[in-house]
Amino acid sequence: MDVFLTGGTILVFLALVESVLTSALADRGRRDLAKRIDRCSRLGFPTVLILLVLIAFWWW
Repeated sequence: MDVFLTGGTILVFLALVESVLTSALADRGRRDLAKRIDRCSRLGFPTVLILLVLIAFWWW
């Protein structure tokens, strides 16, 4: 359970960082880069969450 809670907390923090980063990039006129980061995050975060669940509850 510690692995899951720690991993979940890290994922929430990374989502916050991603949101702030893409917002700052969009404000500075780098919308293409912000959209690319956002699209990668849409695939990356759920993938990491699934791996986290598998590691925390299946292998431990």
